[in-house]
Amino acid sequence: MGSGIYSSANFSAQDNDQGRTALAYAVGKLQDISALGLTPDGEEDAGAVIAGALAKVLGLAEDPDDFTEVWNALIGGRYIVSVSGEGVHSDPGEIDAVLSALAESDVNGEITCESEDYDRWRLRVVGGQVRKESGEIVYGDDAIAAAWVVQMQGHDDNMFDQVAVVGSEAEATPILAEWAREAAKNLVDAGALGEGAVDVTADDAIVLEQWADAGGVKWEVYQAGAQNH
Repeated sequence: MGSGIYSSANFSAQDNDQGRTALAYAVGKLQDISALGLTPDGEEDAGAVIAGALAKVLGLAEDPDDFTEVWNALIGGRYIVSVSGEGVHSDPGEIDAVLSALAESDVNGEITCESEDYDRWRLRVVGGQVRKESGEIVYGDDAIAAAWVVQMQGHDDNMFDQVAVVGSEAEATPILAEWAREAAKNLVDAGALGEGAVDVTADDAIVLEQWADAGGVKWEVYQAGAQNH
């Protein structure tokens, strides 16, 4: 991930027996990661251990400066661990190992990152899973190559449009067809559409053609960009 990455990590657990058990379990899992070089210390606060592990893999532990903040505290019934600053990230495998340990321990949170060239991404731990989300800044008429917006008009004036974002234009048709099938089924169940108007078992292209005729619905697929569509 390179150098000059500003990272902000925030993780938390409930201030109750379950939360304290989760924090203690997380400390044990982190101490099992040999690359971190953590040594068991019964006197050290669990939050400090977690903060130290995060700071190390985010490149903040070796050369902390005025831009590095590490703290943990009890706020609003939750134990908060926060680490932020600029540094060089460790091997992605080490970051994954730390986040997986926190996920397994049910200590949830996220790390937001921004590189020197303004690429942004977020690593989230929620529900026992680690998720990576990325983004980029675009200007003027620039488009985002890996983001296509799929938008289908509601079949009723009182309904909002359905919108999804996918990674390629080819992914749009199955989503549109599934929306059409679901809407057609609902209308048939409500007695507002004849059963033969839309063959929900047909191929996606046929379903969309029939839905356009029966429901008078329009849709668009366009590349996301800086300008409003």
